[in-house]
Amino acid sequence: MVKDTKTGNRLSRLNPETDRQEQAVPALAIVDPEIFAAALAKRGGRAAMAPRDRTTPRHLLSGLLRCGSCGAGMSVEDHHRGRTRIRCTKATEAASCDNTRSYQLDVIEAAVAGGLRDRMVDRDGIALYVRVYNEERQALAAYSVNRRAQIEKRLQQAEREQDRIYKA
Repeated sequence: MVKDTKTGNRLSRLNPETDRQEQAVPALAIVDPEIFAAALAKRGGRAAMAPRDRTTPRHLLSGLLRCGSCGAGMSVEDHHRGRTRIRCTKATEAASCDNTRSYQLDVIEAAVAGGLRDRMVDRDGIALYVRVYNEERQALAAYSVNRRAQIEKRLQQAEREQDRIYKA
């Protein structure tokens, strides 16, 4: 700390590196060096992940709720009286949705969890879930195959066009 002569206030400043003294004292380490190295390696690996993969969802239905009017996502609007309220993102950000109502997130989560609990105790409910899940997976797989075929077709067309241009 040094004193500013004009104001009389104390100012904090770093000492030059030449004035610093460092010495390793392994006996004062709080964590074993192996554990510390493993933690650093894990933290370094996390930095390479995409931001959406680094964070865990804050709520049970984060990213899953959709507006019934326009199909846009629902996002947290505010916290009112200790409860989280959600609202249509398009209505909030672009005012392009007529659904301007706010909903209590805990009420929606309780309804979804209760509905799942009620339907999953019945064998027919579980069979329906498995059937719908498998159908959706097959539809996604078929879409991927079709999309790949479309992309390969466009690639072949671009390569033919490139050959024509090159020969011309």
